[in-house]
Amino acid sequence: MTIAEQLKKKRKELDLSQEFVADKVGISRRTLAYYESGERIPNAENLILLCNFYSLDIRSEERFS
Repeated sequence: MTIAEQLKKKRKELDLSQEFVADKVGISRRTLAYYESGERIPNAENLILLCNFYSLDIRSEERFS
């Protein structure tokens, strides 16, 4: 599962809006939309913030293949 797919899946599982998640992690909603669509890849800082927010293990190789 790609980074984009995993981020979107986790947000939807938690029934959260892009706006809510973006506000909580300190990025714009548009930026999160780009990440979830695969148009852009999160930089290291934003990836860590999102993984922490969703309680995802960034070190797992199968998480972001």
